[in-house]
Amino acid sequence: MPEQSEENKNQPIQPPPQKNNSPTPRTTIKRRTAYRLFIGMISQGRPEFRDTRFIYSSINHKETTRVNIFGNIIDKFMSEQKPYGSLTIDDGTGTIRIKTFSDSLNLIKDLNQGDTINVIGKLAYFNDEIYILPEIVKESSITWLIARKLELEKEFGKDIVKNLSDQQREEQIQKYQQEKEPEKQPEQSHPQPQQEAQQSETTEEKIGTIEPNNPTNQNQNQTTNIKDEILNKIKESEPEGIDIDKIIMALNKPVDDINNTITSLLESNEVYEPKPGRLRIL
Repeated sequence: MPEQSEENKNQPIQPPPQKNNSPTPRTTIKRRTAYRLFIGMISQGRPEFRDTRFIYSSINHKETTRVNIFGNIIDKFMSEQKPYGSLTIDDGTGTIRIKTFSDSLNLIKDLNQGDTINVIGKLAYFNDEIYILPEIVKESSITWLIARKLELEKEFGKDIVKNLSDQQREEQIQKYQQEKEPEKQPEQSHPQPQQEAQQSETTEEKIGTIEPNNPTNQNQNQTTNIKDEILNKIKESEPEGIDIDKIIMALNKPVDDINNTITSLLESNEVYEPKPGRLRIL
């Protein structure tokens, strides 16, 4: 062992550094309350926006972003071509739709029309419709639905929500069903020789009558271009997705045309919102 120098001998021996075994403090993230509500109260809430983005719904003077509700399933849709599904539920005061995508389809796949369920999830708003992106979906019983009804009537009063009429409820269901995938068109039979001749004559009569700068054709081409540009922007942002605001800023197109095209893409299930205001490819 080498001898210490005189200089080192005169220096005090430093104790080894002690390990700090105390736990590292963690940042606490406060989660928004999932309010217990009637569905009719959600329907009558006032959606609030920031720069066209839905932030929360003002319900009973509270900023509501998450809800806890009970209801009966009156309609179920599962897409065979896209990772998308939805439930329409009713608690006697109104109806609301539960939308699921690729990361949450398992929450509803084993449920059926007529089941009573408890749903906890986030509110979302698009195309004049407020709906729920579910976090938890549990099959329940009619007993719990009645118990929740009595609990909320005691808290808010029996007149807090006016029941929707049967006609209003039917109109809502029809609106939801119209957004399902269109049925495949039957293949057209081959035209008969006489029909072919008539079509040929009609075609010959129309030749030369089509204007090269038809405004209808220009509008269709413009819509197609906007759609392609939007889809390209979304594809470039995968897998995180892209905010609608960023698409509007990136494209040198009218804002109304962009919003209308995005609405069409959502309705045709070509894209979806993993969270309000953000788009991803299905």
